[in-house]
Amino acid sequence: MVIERRLEMKTGQEGPYWDPYSWKERTVIVDGTKTILHTGLVVFCRRGYKTVWDKQSYKAFGVWTGLDIDQFDKALDRIEGPPRKCLHCGSKKFGYGGGYVGETMMWCQSCGNMIWSERVTEAMIR
Repeated sequence: MVIERRLEMKTGQEGPYWDPYSWKERTVIVDGTKTILHTGLVVFCRRGYKTVWDKQSYKAFGVWTGLDIDQFDKALDRIEGPPRKCLHCGSKKFGYGGGYVGETMMWCQSCGNMIWSERVTEAMIR
């Protein structure tokens, strides 16, 4: 029986400063056991003291967690992304737009309730 299941995503850069590579770490924590899939310049999957390298790491991640990369990304989007309906009135009709510089907002077109907002740092830098 699974008591706790958590999904996490981290991103960053590795390699020399003149030629950096981006990386992603997808982490699944089930009852305190952490499984990490690191994709970037080096690809590996780690669970406890076990580490699997290169192409076999994708298969190991799927076997150890029960999720492939697409399933993980969709599940994380459902958890951290915008809601599918208005919690106030139940409507599924949303309006989208910008607020302050670098902010994206979503509101219910039926009742006007603010549903979700996200800061886009990239737009703030420009």
